Amino acid sequence: MTINKAKTFTSMFCLTLLCNSGLSAATNAAQESAEEGKTLGALTIIKKDNPEVTYSPEDSTEQYPIAPSGEVYLPPTAERMELHGQNHQYYPIVTATIPPFFEAPAMDNKNDYISTKENMVVLNPAPEEFLWVMEGKRKGFNDLTIVLTNTVTGNGAPMHTHVGEEAHVLLQGRMRYFLKDEVFTVKAPYIVNIPSMVPHAFMNVHPRPAKLVGIFPESNHWEYDVLAADPFGEPGGETTQAAAFKNAESFNAERHLSELKDWYSPQARAKRLAAYRSQVTEKVWAQDGLRDSASDYTMDSESQHGHGHQQ
Repeated sequence: MTINKAKTFTSMFCLTLLCNSGLSAATNAAQESAEEGKTLGALTIIKKDNPEVTYSPEDSTEQYPIAPSGEVYLPPTAERMELHGQNHQYYPIVTATIPPFFEAPAMDNKNDYISTKENMVVLNPAPEEFLWVMEGKRKGFNDLTIVLTNTVTGNGAPMHTHVGEEAHVLLQGRMRYFLKDEVFTVKAPYIVNIPSMVPHAFMNVHPRPAKLVGIFPESNHWEYDVLAADPFGEPGGETTQAAAFKNAESFNAERHLSELKDWYSPQARAKRLAAYRSQVTEKVWAQDGLRDSASDYTMDSESQHGHGHQQ
């Protein structure tokens, strides 16, 4: 695939807007879902103690602009663009990382060898959507990074890639994947093998929040590239809409970055669930334990079948 490098200039301008508004759009999504709760009697926000995001926009530097989600979003480098062109046909929008603001442990006492949620990096891509990242270089690992998630129904991760292989481990629940240009659903317990630079996406299609574990055995740092593709399709339509974005000439930085920012919104979440329902039988939908309407799911994990947010 040939990538038009001139488009990266537009991307850099839009990235500034993205980081200022936040990829998560957490505040806007919370307000929108609260408004919908008034009209639908379904989407509501329940306040409770949530983990504090490790890095905030106030910690930003010129080199590392931090979004409200706690991550840094930068244009992919020329080398990374070339790597994408060698491996697949999707267009990379941003490279996401964690700010490198930390002191490496001395590894001279037992606490340096133990990682708990209290000393991991906390990210917040959306209301009630949290990631706890054990970035290997912060805990003495040479080639390992692990992430723990709280993934609410209908959420997960948009299309992205990693340099280095990844494994997903889930002990309870059910997850829908896009991997190797196929869409499929897997019931836990399972392990999914995700090869290096293979585009993939996933979403929780179980009524309870998913406690997914992501393992990166070839990297001691957190990094991924988000791609301009919607892998889960439209209700009643094709399983994947990604083909529309395979041609780099069709890439529109402002439009795709806006879509990326809104990926975790209540509307996008309900849309994904509606698409899933249109693609499976009523029997499968019922077996998953999902409710009659996609809009019956709140942004709050506690209200999902009465199961509280676990930390």
